[in-house]
Amino acid sequence: MRIQQAQSSNLSDILKLFYNTIHIINSSNYSRQQCFAWSSSIKNKTRWLNKIDNQYFIIATKKKEIVGFSSITSTGHLDMMYVHHKHQNKGIAKKMLENLIDFAFRNKCEYIYSEVSITAKAFFEKHGFTVQEKQTVRIQDVEMENLKMVLPLFTTTQN
Repeated sequence: MRIQQAQSSNLSDILKLFYNTIHIINSSNYSRQQCFAWSSSIKNKTRWLNKIDNQYFIIATKKKEIVGFSSITSTGHLDMMYVHHKHQNKGIAKKMLENLIDFAFRNKCEYIYSEVSITAKAFFEKHGFTVQEKQTVRIQDVEMENLKMVLPLFTTTQN
């Protein structure tokens, strides 16, 4: 597996992976209506290209196929993490997370924070994230639950 920064030329494969992961994997925790609302952002290609250009946006590839992608901002906001539905539980998300943590350290982030799906909660907890709060988000008039989670990177000690 190879991890590298995404390019705008990867967009169509990224969007396909995003859509399929939501409808195949996340559908175990979210309704059909919620999955369609969630995946509707694929229509806004400008938004996605901005993320590729302005975030640390990585792809994981195996034999030139994109099997995962993830992104983080310079302030530690883990925006996205998706793994191809046929490549779940093979260490891809872990490798991408390690890469993002390294980026966050280099940018002196005190913590990484994210809005995590119910489906991904166990993965993030396994890697040291804690739930800060449950929240209800609205996408195209469809409500869905996710979790604000945080991973502290630096701890300060007081004397």
